[in-house]
Amino acid sequence: MGRRWCLWLIPALALAGCAGLTSPVEPPDVRLAGFSLLEPGLFESRAQVELRFLNPNRFDIAVDALRVDLAVEDIDLAEGRSFEPFVLPAREEVVVPVGIWVQTSGLIDALTRIGTRQQIAYRLDGEAELTDALVARVPFEREGEVRLPDLEALTKFRELELVDPTRPSS
Repeated sequence: MGRRWCLWLIPALALAGCAGLTSPVEPPDVRLAGFSLLEPGLFESRAQVELRFLNPNRFDIAVDALRVDLAVEDIDLAEGRSFEPFVLPAREEVVVPVGIWVQTSGLIDALTRIGTRQQIAYRLDGEAELTDALVARVPFEREGEVRLPDLEALTKFRELELVDPTRPSS
């Protein structure tokens, strides 16, 4: 009797161990961390977004590729892909650059809607293609706002004369 019990125990423990490997992957938290216009064009412009990913899982996530769509002020503005593999460490943040193509007309429409406001509403949609995982793709989405710097204050800051306290004043 004891021997049969052992024969059942080994496969049961093996299956229990495998169950931990198939735990679902929580989607990463993603935020817009930066935007750079690289090559303006008449119809399309090449740009780059920096995405800040936070991995909420207790394990690293190896990512093969990213797909991202960006909307600004409810205007579908850009789409892009990155094929640079990277790792999202468990419960840590990583900033990832992604090249995107921006419709110039959409950019002009978004800038017109923004006007002189310093808050910009955005929406990110996309998915991460995972390496060696049971779940091949993990979707992510985020709606948020970014605050633009006060350009007038920056201009005034540049006009300030920096004084070296170790130099005698003349």
